[in-house]
Amino acid sequence: MLLALAGRRAERARVAIGLGRLGPRHVAGPAAAVAAIGALVALAAAQPVWTSRDRARVRTDAAAYVVLDTSRSMLAARGPSSEDRLERARRLALRFRRALGDVPVGLVSLSDRTLPHLFPSPDRDAFASTLTRALRGGSPAPIGFGESGTDLTALGSLPTANYFAPSTARRLAVVLTDGESRQVDPTVLDSAFRAVPRTALVLVRVGRDGERVFDDQGRAEAAYEPVLGAAAIVDAVAAATSGSVYSEREARAALGAAVAAVGAGPTGSSGRGARRLPLAPWVLAAAALPLGYLIRRRNLDREG
Repeated sequence: MLLALAGRRAERARVAIGLGRLGPRHVAGPAAAVAAIGALVALAAAQPVWTSRDRARVRTDAAAYVVLDTSRSMLAARGPSSEDRLERARRLALRFRRALGDVPVGLVSLSDRTLPHLFPSPDRDAFASTLTRALRGGSPAPIGFGESGTDLTALGSLPTANYFAPSTARRLAVVLTDGESRQVDPTVLDSAFRAVPRTALVLVRVGRDGERVFDDQGRAEAAYEPVLGAAAIVDAVAAATSGSVYSEREARAALGAAVAAVGAGPTGSSGRGARRLPLAPWVLAAAALPLGYLIRRRNLDREG
């Protein structure tokens, strides 16, 4: 409507100075350009997304879990602005996911119990998203009471509580923990990890001497006291489960142990999950074409 009013005003002006009337084609072009710009901007505001599903070869005989200790002690760091243990563990988790390649991988949190957040999946985007959004330090809160919210004896549920499909022959659990746990019960762990098919366990201790938990004001929390002998506790878990244990500085060796544990095996075709490409930036870029046309027409009219 505004374009029509402006057109009539321009037409009267042209007649008044003796330039004559413009033909319909001189009006139709700008009108179509304005309509196209409005339609494209409206489409971009709707946030269109292109969704596709990729197919990939995925191991059919193997599955793995990355188990993250999410107890409050995992928030400990060298200083208020330093990277804490949980952040370092997340980075390690992503490295394990990449190293395991075509093996479906899930995510489990560990406090005084294990809790699955993602069952083994070939979808790496789902793994990264769950790792970032669902796992938080101090959550879920431990049910029991005591000096530590972690109980590594709870790892005994991994081979026995249907975490893996019955058809999965090669099973792996990678545990990222600071080891600040209550004393473990080796009898429980030994019995659980004797279950067949066997579950290979790779433990990585994430923690350094002198780390503290800091509050929002950057003050060390007096309530947090490091558990003495954390390294020995992790060693005891490894001994009871026939697992292997590494420090976070030995990440490369730990990655190698995880890859060796699942080995090579048969694969099948499987969807990796939906991949989404936002189209709004491209739609807005397309709106520049009719806008450029209008600007060029205006300049040509002025020169004429």
